[in-house]
Amino acid sequence: MHSKKGMTLLELMVGLFVFSIIIGSIHHIFLNFMSHHQNQEISVQVQEESDRLNYYFEKDIRESNQQFNVNQNGNCFFLKDTAETDSKLQYCLEDNTIYRNKQVLMNNVSEFKIEENTNKIILKLKTSEKVGGQFYEQSYTLRNVE
Repeated sequence: MHSKKGMTLLELMVGLFVFSIIIGSIHHIFLNFMSHHQNQEISVQVQEESDRLNYYFEKDIRESNQQFNVNQNGNCFFLKDTAETDSKLQYCLEDNTIYRNKQVLMNNVSEFKIEENTNKIILKLKTSEKVGGQFYEQSYTLRNVE
């Protein structure tokens, strides 16, 4: 009788095949997890930056007399408080970044617009494709000051 020592080539190949399937599955799960994690980080960053933009825009409106002229010059919008001659705010989109008087508020923006409508100011933007290409629109109702 021969004692069985070692493995046959077939057993070794089956073992390697099963091992490679397990490692491949683990690798696939890891890559999906990393991709999901990165997308979540980008989503959080966009949300924080849009909150910052909203905060400053709302603050500028709240601290004004609520009567604005919105003028556009290229990719810049000027909000002029009609009661104060020296109060002029500049919101610009340059190189996919929104600036407020040269202060960075939000990155990765492909479109940006400010509109006036009777007693409202409407802020519209679209994020760039690399962060999801989402549209955002926020309306600010002005109180009647007479």
